[in-house]
Amino acid sequence: MKNNYYKFRQDIKVNFSNVCINDFSTLLKENKPFSGVVESKYGKEYYSKRTYIKGYPYGLNIFINKRQRSLYSLDFTKSNGYALEYENNDRTSFEVYDMGFLLEKITCVEGKIIEKEITEIDIIETVKEFNIKDLLEEISVKYEIEVDDIDSMLGWGLSTYKSVKYDYKFLKKQYWNYYHKTNKEMGLYKNNDFIKYYTEQNKLKDQIIKGDVLPEKIQYVAGVDVAYNEQEQIMVGAIVVLNAETLEVVEQSSHVMDITFPYIPGLFSFREVPAILEAFKKLTMQPDLIICDAQGIAHPKNVGMATHLGIELDIPTIGCAKKRLVGFYEKEKLGSNRADTQELIWNSETVGVALRTQDNIKPMFVSIGHKISLETAIEWVLKVSPKYRLPETTRQADQLVNSILKETTDYDFLDDNKV
Repeated sequence: MKNNYYKFRQDIKVNFSNVCINDFSTLLKENKPFSGVVESKYGKEYYSKRTYIKGYPYGLNIFINKRQRSLYSLDFTKSNGYALEYENNDRTSFEVYDMGFLLEKITCVEGKIIEKEITEIDIIETVKEFNIKDLLEEISVKYEIEVDDIDSMLGWGLSTYKSVKYDYKFLKKQYWNYYHKTNKEMGLYKNNDFIKYYTEQNKLKDQIIKGDVLPEKIQYVAGVDVAYNEQEQIMVGAIVVLNAETLEVVEQSSHVMDITFPYIPGLFSFREVPAILEAFKKLTMQPDLIICDAQGIAHPKNVGMATHLGIELDIPTIGCAKKRLVGFYEKEKLGSNRADTQELIWNSETVGVALRTQDNIKPMFVSIGHKISLETAIEWVLKVSPKYRLPETTRQADQLVNSILKETTDYDFLDDNKV
């Protein structure tokens, strides 16, 4: 096993002073808590990438072997946020965790749901109905088990719900509320309370307009991109405005800022949109349409960066990504000619297409962002991709961010560059 250590070059502004660290083993490098990315390789069969802050697992984690690919985020030793698992590029599991507690799960085969579980969550600051500790103590006595910590007791109590008199859903909600509340008291939510973003995505999803609400004439089309330097802990958001007919650049702007949001799968938009909004404020002309180097509704919750940005700006947007995040398409049926498409299926719905923008090249993944139909989105992506695989909007935005941020971080998780 070969480990590579990539140390962050500046101190990360995360306060762990109130965190109970008795249960956490810290990663040390040169006898100091390590902040950075650890990459592990074992031949071509095993690969992992883990992010640590001050020795604690915190942020993006990637695990890949011959059979499985997993993308998830950790806060300390608990999963917090979205977890995506791919098995043999077919079976896909999407799970949502709050400090290790499963809130939502969808399992798809060829994009069609085979299993779905959603926990209806009500945040209750004080558990009034009963004392959950007393209940679980009663369960432990009844079944003659010995547990030393509340986590084990709670988990065991849930697994035996059929044997107790309380309603399972009610017990599960109470369990989550207790867990959420006690973790807050321990300081585990001091830096990032995931639930508010999960809730916000559900609200954004209800605002998506999937039909054409476009100006009568589109004069200016823009491309946006975000790039990161994880070691420096900075990011740059860029927007480039092009003449819609000639594809000549007429204006561009950018914004450099500290990374303020952890790398959590499924929540990229909360990390990226702030930098784009700041760059947008610097423009003197407003584009009629924005094409994002990101996902639109081809996203676990149908709210990728393109969708989030379109709703924030109230401007039509298209997601045009180089790689998939979710979705299944029949690769063998995708033609090799420009404009050939195959539907991208996720959650038993068409969320986009794999699109050939040039003959015999790898496809782009196009989805609705906001205020546009999928058919119109495809037309515009082809229109702004006259010579290359990437739309000219994306090419220009890429060039701008790369000229500003010389060293960038990129994760090729689904390995779609080999498609």
